[in-house]
Amino acid sequence: MAIINLGSSADSEMVIGSLDEKPACCTAAQPGMCFAPIVSSPDGYRDCRVVSKANEVVAECREVFQASSYAWMPSYRSFGVSHQGLRIASMKSERTVIVSASTLRCRWARGLLLSPFFLIVAGFAVLDGRHASANRTVSSECPSSDYPHTTSTPTAPSEKRVAIIYSEADAEMFSDTMLYSQLFMAVQHQSMMAGIPFDLLQAEALTDVTNIVNYDALVFPCFTHVRKALLAQIESTLQQAVYGYGMGIVTAGEFMTRDENGVVLPGDPHQRMKQLLGLQQIDSVPRHPIRQLQILLQKIRGATYRGMMGVLRKIAAPRHPAWEWLGFLLHCVRGRTEAVTVTAGNIRHPVMEGCEPREILFEFKPFIRSSSFDHVPNQPVAVLARQTIYDETHAAILATETGSRNVHFANWRLMGCSNLVWQALQWVVYGDETAVGLNLGRNRSIFISRCDMDESQYPHGVTRTEPALYDLLTEWKRAYNFVGSYYINIGNHPGNNMYTDWEVSRPLYRKYITLGNEIGTHSYTHPFFVTRLTPEELEFEFLESKRLIEKELDTTVFGAAIPGNRENLAVANTVSRYLGYLSGNHSGMGPGYPGAFGYLTPDCQMVYLAPNLDSDFMMVGYRGWVPSRAEVHWLQQYSNLTSHASQPLIHWPWHDYGPTDSNAYTVEMYSFLLEMAYNDGAEFTTAADVYERIKTSRCARLEVGRCGTEVITATVTVPEGMTSLGKFSLKVYAGTRHVI
Repeated sequence: MAIINLGSSADSEMVIGSLDEKPACCTAAQPGMCFAPIVSSPDGYRDCRVVSKANEVVAECREVFQASSYAWMPSYRSFGVSHQGLRIASMKSERTVIVSASTLRCRWARGLLLSPFFLIVAGFAVLDGRHASANRTVSSECPSSDYPHTTSTPTAPSEKRVAIIYSEADAEMFSDTMLYSQLFMAVQHQSMMAGIPFDLLQAEALTDVTNIVNYDALVFPCFTHVRKALLAQIESTLQQAVYGYGMGIVTAGEFMTRDENGVVLPGDPHQRMKQLLGLQQIDSVPRHPIRQLQILLQKIRGATYRGMMGVLRKIAAPRHPAWEWLGFLLHCVRGRTEAVTVTAGNIRHPVMEGCEPREILFEFKPFIRSSSFDHVPNQPVAVLARQTIYDETHAAILATETGSRNVHFANWRLMGCSNLVWQALQWVVYGDETAVGLNLGRNRSIFISRCDMDESQYPHGVTRTEPALYDLLTEWKRAYNFVGSYYINIGNHPGNNMYTDWEVSRPLYRKYITLGNEIGTHSYTHPFFVTRLTPEELEFEFLESKRLIEKELDTTVFGAAIPGNRENLAVANTVSRYLGYLSGNHSGMGPGYPGAFGYLTPDCQMVYLAPNLDSDFMMVGYRGWVPSRAEVHWLQQYSNLTSHASQPLIHWPWHDYGPTDSNAYTVEMYSFLLEMAYNDGAEFTTAADVYERIKTSRCARLEVGRCGTEVITATVTVPEGMTSLGKFSLKVYAGTRHVI
């Protein structure tokens, strides 16, 4: 996989080809392209020297190539990419297309993707954070003069975009609305991995087809419940979208089968699933005694369940987080609650590319609600994965083609916890065409380090831990190019020795910032139960601490990290008024979703980042694990998060006292994780940086055009003020394989 980098030097261009020999007609004086093959090394890396226009050596990849008038992009090898038999070709530097500092022209010319010849031509403009030009654009052309082997007529570029639907009726049926928001954000994260920009819509937008006609697909994280008053309009709109506009659907579980009160809709409740997706829910014969009890429990639901959950949310949940687990268990008894094992099915389908035959994709333990679905008669279907519940096996992921391409997951957790939705989106949007993705970065993953500086509000704690931590960060910066985000408390009780001595802390934190790190707020006084605070108290904890940190450090505070126990949606919405982003509490397998990155609701302007690795305190301080066991656990979690993923976000929470002031922890356990991520090709960055990238991703316009089967063009446009486009990359896929 080579990556075309947006933000490379304006003096750089590259052409990658797979030619076995230099064409006889090509000479150094010939205008346009000429090829200079270089033999690849046995391990597949290209051997070349990178030379600037001024004939200065920029980088060397085993000294082979000499050039005086060509400029090469010195990034190919730095990503650890290998392709056997790949050759490098050069382009005359005067062919560089530079329109302005805010415009980039990219073209990919090719023969058939499966043929021996594959040519990519890319011109680069400066698009990094140093330029704040308005309306940054990556534009494209397809002139036949540039590609003499191309005779096809160009097709008009079309924007690639999906809509992710937020259903308040479904959110209210979850034991905690925050869990639904996490599912909602997990799907946003998958869209980012697919490289497809997205909009967030309320379900009410589906009452008018004109609101959705410009989307390639509709994504429903959960759309079981529909407000009865809107049912007919939404059903009509979706019929037009699927059969009139070929708009695909990606969803999970029952689809439009109940009203907002949980009551089964009259008539055939699965009628809409059958018409739009070509699927229906099936009943299986129970073969286990526990299943008999579950059937009985299923009959005690509807209004009773809604009433119980309403009381739980309004009275019990705010008082103690343990009630959230009870709510999750009560939620489970509404459907099947056995452990579920999901294995790969049709691995030849593009959505499942990269999976092994009968590979175990997920094991949900101990509880999960899951249903079984199958295709309607005469409806072609691909069984992408299967689920086994005790001794019963049914389809878990199905792909159908009705008036559009559709992918259906058997349950929400499978959809929210898997790294298969991004591939489903690419198949639904692009079909058999070569996909182009606009990705958040250029590395294999993006690693966000969150350090809660719990010692920061104790003067004696600062002198004991923070200087030692700075020395450690300096070492990690040198070894892994490590940077991260550090969240400090102020302290508001000088009599109890809980305050910040800015004469000591100020120069220290500024040194952190100099290393490339970010300082955020961890609240003013570190309350352990933020759900018990009034809006005024929340404003003091987060807004006032933000203002004071900005004043003392002369820096901008973009976000906060929640202290203590987990927050709820009401807390998050309150602090969103004065924060750009919020790093919340852990969201992982179980009653959560490990990819909760994005926006809590369509109306929320704050970016939410949920840690998806366990914290050092949770493993060592709370569970009492030894560091070696914590290392193994981090390794397993990291492997799960990156398996079948395309540049996932990894969010790691830890504490300042861990590697500096505790015998229970070791420096080696932290270095182990960082070295593992570094060797895996992760990019270390700050939460503020990811916040800017997610905003850009949501607002970006990606237009893709084609000249027959030989040339792909792409245009990326972002609104004024978006300065992070230069950190993105464009990826080209054949099926789901990364080609560029």
